[in-house]
Amino acid sequence: MFRFACFSLLILSSMKLQANTARNLRWADLVESRTYKVDREIQLNQNKNSFTIRKGQEMRLLDFRPLPMINVFLAEFKLTRCGSSSFSSEMILIEVEQPAAEPVAIGVDMAKKCVLEVFLEKKDYNARSMFR
Repeated sequence: MFRFACFSLLILSSMKLQANTARNLRWADLVESRTYKVDREIQLNQNKNSFTIRKGQEMRLLDFRPLPMINVFLAEFKLTRCGSSSFSSEMILIEVEQPAAEPVAIGVDMAKKCVLEVFLEKKDYNARSMFR
């Protein structure tokens, strides 16, 4: 009975993960000037200051472009509600779960004027994003 309960929980959590990532848009589907919601809480830090982006926070995609000389895209999002426009942070790595593949790692930091910068390897352009 215990094995059956553990197996059931494992299957249900796997189905929930797949359902959550299935609702997220692919990076390739994001369109500049549209508003998206982030699917997770993100804690950003700089020295002793911190800034939290809450799950469901809306942000507008300002720009999505390749960076010259490296195999990375830069996506810039403007937070619609931001308490501190002078805050900037160090980059952190976030793993974005994929429905049927290994997680994709992205770099995230906050620039001044409430702009969230997301760095994505070009090979992951068609992967699921952290946005809905």
